[in-house]
Amino acid sequence: MKKTEINLPNYQSKKDILFRDFIRFKDLVDINATTDGDNVRAITYAILSVFYSISKKTGDKLQASQVSQLVELVNIALSKEAIFEPVITYQNKRYGFLNFDKITFAELVDLEDCYKEDKLIELTSIVYRPIKGTINKKGEYEIEEYQGYDDTFANVTLDIVEGYMKVFQTASQTLKASILTSMGNQIESI
Repeated sequence: MKKTEINLPNYQSKKDILFRDFIRFKDLVDINATTDGDNVRAITYAILSVFYSISKKTGDKLQASQVSQLVELVNIALSKEAIFEPVITYQNKRYGFLNFDKITFAELVDLEDCYKEDKLIELTSIVYRPIKGTINKKGEYEIEEYQGYDDTFANVTLDIVEGYMKVFQTASQTLKASILTSMGNQIESI
């Protein structure tokens, strides 16, 4: 039998995994997981399908050691900690993270809506926007004015989303507490 060689991705970290593929993987695992707890099979087939484009039929013909190696690569990449990056380069363009001290009402409303609806690709377009000009020696920069969210970041990697989500969750809690305190102070003064 003639062997066919294929080039498979070599996943090293979350920088190598597209966020949309991670979501597809999670969705497949959720759909295929059985009630008797056989998640290992569902996870294995989901990894082969999403990250390597290997069908169940083809995957069943692979040696167990080959499947194990492929699964292990993805598991190692997924286990690595994502680090928040205030400035990223995406599709050869530099983007800066939103300064929550200068957030507009429209940005806040859209952030909350996208977060509640689990639209994290769109949320990425709110928190990261193109940098205007240069970054000064203190690392400060100005980002473009908010024009609404979109799917600019359709091919964003998992590390970027996980990195900013940590910051976003903390900032969101702080903003909500600040708004409630401010509203409470305004009501008391009436």
